[in-house]
Amino acid sequence: MIYNKIKKLFKKKEINSFDKIYLNYFSNQKIIVFDVGANFGQSINRFDNLLNISKYYSFEPLEECYNFLLKKYNDKKFYHINNALGLKEESKLFYVNNKKANSSFHELNTNSKWWQSKKDRYKNHNIVEKRNISLTSLDTFLKKNYVTNIDILKIDTQNHEDEVLLGCNETLKQKKINFIELEINVGNGYLKSLSFFDIESILNNYNYSLYGINNNGNLLENSNLQFDVLYKLNE
Repeated sequence: MIYNKIKKLFKKKEINSFDKIYLNYFSNQKIIVFDVGANFGQSINRFDNLLNISKYYSFEPLEECYNFLLKKYNDKKFYHINNALGLKEESKLFYVNNKKANSSFHELNTNSKWWQSKKDRYKNHNIVEKRNISLTSLDTFLKKNYVTNIDILKIDTQNHEDEVLLGCNETLKQKKINFIELEINVGNGYLKSLSFFDIESILNNYNYSLYGINNNGNLLENSNLQFDVLYKLNE
């Protein structure tokens, strides 16, 4: 049954290597997904078409994206939170990009080759507003909402991924998350970059191992180089 589903998705070109892992691991099991940096619901659409979702928690700090999610994904299994996740409960400056997916707690590096190479940089790759955004930690959210486990934690927060992970130390320690899918941006498109060491120095402490990388490239050709990576809790 599961392999027939994979074949259909391959024909539609809607599946990546991580999706194959999820289908194999979860099969027809009902699962809980946490989507940190939901944007306009790209991952919601992906996971909902792929897996049997019991509860789906999306975190999106931009009100315009959050309102879109409320209207489009309004089934009772979806829980949309107009908030960001980080180290602790606080308020931080958020740089809103005119291409909303590029918005971040970190400023764009306008001296980078990546930014300079964008012909539409002032239209689609430019900071247009600064907002104070409320944050909480994943540990705090889980305690307040009595969530006991997460099957998939997806994080796409434009170089803020490390702080999201540091804000769920207790959850990681208690082995409550099975898979962690996140983006590691090793380039200089933002004033802050991340490395594999930044992520692994956190996750290795809690018995997580790198399980997959979805893309490749090099800094010579792409100064904003980023990788989609998957970590799995060792059983």
